[in-house]
Amino acid sequence: LQKFYEALNSDQSWSITWEFTVDEDKQFSFYQSQSDYLEWDLTSKTLTKINLTNVGLAGAVPDGINALSSLQQLILSKNKITSLPTLASNNQLTTLDVSYNSLTDYDFTFPSSLTDIKLNNNSIEKDINTFLAGITIAALTTLDVSDNKFSGSLTSSTLLNSATLTYVNFGYNKISGNLPSIRSGAWDKLDVSYNQFSGDFPTALTSSDTNSNAKCNLFNCNR
Repeated sequence: LQKFYEALNSDQSWSITWEFTVDEDKQFSFYQSQSDYLEWDLTSKTLTKINLTNVGLAGAVPDGINALSSLQQLILSKNKITSLPTLASNNQLTTLDVSYNSLTDYDFTFPSSLTDIKLNNNSIEKDINTFLAGITIAALTTLDVSDNKFSGSLTSSTLLNSATLTYVNFGYNKISGNLPSIRSGAWDKLDVSYNQFSGDFPTALTSSDTNSNAKCNLFNCNR
């Protein structure tokens, strides 16, 4: 955690100040409103949540984040983070929110435990299939990669036919080609707007229980 702090505060831009102490038992401690930003499992004395939204983080998240094996939520939204290490070994992580940052690329290999992924409002320039290949769909409920620079075509229908996934936002990217089949039924959000999708308009997007948005594409809209 000290390396995490030092790596992302090299220009002293944080809007919070953490002081570090190590007691005689070599137990590491934070001060100054740490409960607002960190949550611990008091039984196992392990860190389960980091929430550092809009505190002035800048630069690359260090590899040491992989050592936090009990981490369940990593929320770093609205900062100036430029890169992340692979998180594949953080196998208890369920929530990853790095939205509204400065990511341009990433080794997209995620732990299979993730249920919520929010990478929206960055500048990630990546083939969408390469990105999706690093995600285990089984537990996923939320995926938001809107407002990036993803390109290529969606070649697999697995994602959009997942029974657990209820929130997907691909909006404002450069994804092209036909949309694969989409499961029927309720969606909290299904947004493919402002891309370059073409072909026949998916009938699943016309369902009354689908909160969908597909405007500004190249569909054949003879509905």
